[in-house]
Amino acid sequence: DIAEAMNISSQSGAYLSSIIENGPADEAGLQGNLGEDTNRGRRIPIGGDVIVAINGQQIQSFDDLLNYIALNSSPGDEVNLTIFRDGETIDVRLVLGARPDSLQNFIEP
Repeated sequence: DIAEAMNISSQSGAYLSSIIENGPADEAGLQGNLGEDTNRGRRIPIGGDVIVAINGQQIQSFDDLLNYIALNSSPGDEVNLTIFRDGETIDVRLVLGARPDSLQNFIEP
């Protein structure tokens, strides 16, 4: 539904619905959703970046992104993210940080 609302139905990846203020993604300039649209009576977030690759490794879902980070990197490592934004694919450098304590109970490594 998100891809359809953003007219990116052919793009797969990890959609960023929100960004932690002053966190690594925010410092790298990544964007979370910028608003909402209604699709089939449901509110759909739109406008966030979609991560399509990390260090050249294709990302199909948020789980792919988490698995790559957990298995191939540590806090302090610099990674290259390929993101889809506003119809364009761009590369963004990001220095990984430690996972905030507030997320420890929601995401398993």
